Amino acid sequence: ALFSYVRPINSELTTTYALAEFEELQLQALSVLATLAPGCVESYVTCQGSTRILLMIEWCIENQDFGGHGNSLYGEGGRGSKRAQLRFCIRLLRSITSLDDQNLIQDLVDQGALPQFIAILDACSLSPAPENDKIDVEIQSDMLLILAALCDGEEHRKELFGEAGVTMLLQYLMSYTKNISNPLGQRKLILAAVHCIWCCVFGCFNNESIFLEREGIYLLLDLCEACSPNMRSAVLGTLIDLTENAKTLVHVMEWRGKNEITAAKLLVSFWIEEEKSMEVERLDHGIIGESSRPLLTKSQSEHGVLSLPSHVQTPAILDIGDNLRAKIFSMFCKIGFNNVPGLVSQDYISVAIIEKYMCFKTLEVWCELQVELQLERIKLVSPDQECMSEIIKLLTETSEHVKKVQALLVTAGDNQVLSEEQDFYKKIKEGYTHEMRRYQEFMNYVERTSNPVALKKARQN
Repeated sequence: ALFSYVRPINSELTTTYALAEFEELQLQALSVLATLAPGCVESYVTCQGSTRILLMIEWCIENQDFGGHGNSLYGEGGRGSKRAQLRFCIRLLRSITSLDDQNLIQDLVDQGALPQFIAILDACSLSPAPENDKIDVEIQSDMLLILAALCDGEEHRKELFGEAGVTMLLQYLMSYTKNISNPLGQRKLILAAVHCIWCCVFGCFNNESIFLEREGIYLLLDLCEACSPNMRSAVLGTLIDLTENAKTLVHVMEWRGKNEITAAKLLVSFWIEEEKSMEVERLDHGIIGESSRPLLTKSQSEHGVLSLPSHVQTPAILDIGDNLRAKIFSMFCKIGFNNVPGLVSQDYISVAIIEKYMCFKTLEVWCELQVELQLERIKLVSPDQECMSEIIKLLTETSEHVKKVQALLVTAGDNQVLSEEQDFYKKIKEGYTHEMRRYQEFMNYVERTSNPVALKKARQN
């Protein structure tokens, strides 16, 4: 009954309803289907729901003379066009693909959903970003999520996505990076595009090659630099996965951002900003505070260690997914920790911590385990106790060593600043001496031209 309203509207429509009334019923039916269909998959398949919806979408994008007549909440933003119908058709397909039912997804792919959606999004990506309202953003975001669901984990479908799909995604990155702070929901659209890159590009050699050739890595790094802190995790995570391709690292090393900063410099700034937001204990110049807990955040310190069931992750483990530090460490493992272009002595103070992130996280876990065993009043046998104490001791010594290295880096940085200052004053002094010499030569010249005795003496010399 609901699908009986899912059909194109034209002037020859034979119904007891007026066109405006039929449109209202149609939009409401599509809205209800978006909610009901995921719970009635068999009925949806029996009614050939995907076929009907794709045909409806094709009608929505045709240049047919039809203006929406609806005035209800379902027709919002669609009066005079077929945007309202397109919006609810896409919403329905998003609900269906979110079930991760491979039969439904394969049916959509077989009916040509991939090229159809890519063509629509390609046309949308070429329009100026600020012209899109919230309905356009919703439609495009849902379509990107549908494409991601269709291609996720299937290399053949990623190949069907192909060059046209990669070009479309690059258009989105180029068009919307400059409007990342736009209040009309551009962040939602960008995150959907990044998710689509991870699902449709990563893991397919041809798509990755096209993405690299069209400077997609540069665009992702530009986006990472421009986006807000709560978006960096998704962008940086996609970038790390793409570095599995050996060619990606060359692009990362060649990238330059604002003020000609390198990717490594950008990552260090993210690390410092992240630790400030989490209120990690650091001394002056970013030196480690407490050697036994070098990564401890304020929230972890306040909550302390609790006795938790075995299936519940400890705060030290949960911390890995709550911030960027693990992703920054992973990225530096690709770039390297020594002789990285664009870094100065102050940056290497943070890099010293980043390099030992895994050791410090291991130390944090062992310390939590030790406290948790004490809270549960579990006493280890002597060999286990010795083993735990030795591990914590060795890792704490590593932390102390890093702390000493940081102190040396601070001293080296101060000496470098002092040396640069002395060189600067030396240049000033040399310039002043040169000016005085020139002034004295000029005065001698004046003396020779105005005093015959001085001229005669100068000729004798």
